[in-house]
Amino acid sequence: MVATITLASLTRTQSLHTSPSSEVYAAGMKSALPAETPGELNNLVDTSVVVKRTKITCSADIARFERERDLLERCAHPRIATLLGIISSAPTYALVMPHYARGALFGILHASGEVLTAQAKAIVLSDVSEAVCHLHSIGVLHRDIKTDNILVQADGRAVLTDLNASELESNITSDIVVQARPTGGFFKQFVVGTLPYMAPELLRSVRGAAYTRACDVYSFAIVMNEACAREPIRIRRACYLVVT
Repeated sequence: MVATITLASLTRTQSLHTSPSSEVYAAGMKSALPAETPGELNNLVDTSVVVKRTKITCSADIARFERERDLLERCAHPRIATLLGIISSAPTYALVMPHYARGALFGILHASGEVLTAQAKAIVLSDVSEAVCHLHSIGVLHRDIKTDNILVQADGRAVLTDLNASELESNITSDIVVQARPTGGFFKQFVVGTLPYMAPELLRSVRGAAYTRACDVYSFAIVMNEACAREPIRIRRACYLVVT
């Protein structure tokens, strides 16, 4: 069972990302931890961690937090972001993970000014491929593979993160079916993922399609193209018209 961390054990240092559903920030583990802190976490004293706090507005948000926690435990692997512990004391529900120093691959490619060598790109992409293969081998679909969800360690190795949209294959039982061109609201409610990385079959206006392993593979191919070309993926007008 994953360790429980008290909010008092952390000192917030930097805001990293905010979305409608969560807030991500860097924090330091205090040098004087409460007596109830699990022993293995003492190794993190005076180190930086990342806290992903779920914004709670209803019971469904707590269920979403618990679901991602359970998936991170189930999917534990060297190429999947490590769950160090959780904060689970109302009103704060959060996942605590390592602070991967170089940040997301998207930022490295498009905002850092850093130019990755072909070898460095190959290492990152190989690591992501290993992560996806692991997820599929245990019956889990990631459903939101993109460069923002790939974190790079100081040594250049990569991990796949953010299982918020992930799902067990066994829980996906039928296609999404609509009788007319779907609206933006339909996609927000029924289709997960990030539009530029989504497989075309998920955008079809009438038939729809259940999410499959092939959809993850398509998203990974888009990531490979983005990494090699160093060009952000842009939504083509034709795709935009399908979903509006």
